[in-house]
Amino acid sequence: MSIGRDDFDVKFIDVDINGTVLFGAHVGAQVGYRSVIAEYAVDQDTGDLKMQGPYFGGIVRF
Repeated sequence: MSIGRDDFDVKFIDVDINGTVLFGAHVGAQVGYRSVIAEYAVDQDTGDLKMQGPYFGGIVRF
């Protein structure tokens, strides 16, 4: 199936702000905020996706 330029329309925005704190040479923590927005139209189908919020993580280096 071939898709031409007129068959779909997509908008995508992804913003990620984060910071990392190291508690020594091998262990740390990461905290951030991420927002993802996607809107699309393909033939007769349309949809949107919105996800946003904080996230936390750990870092272990060897």
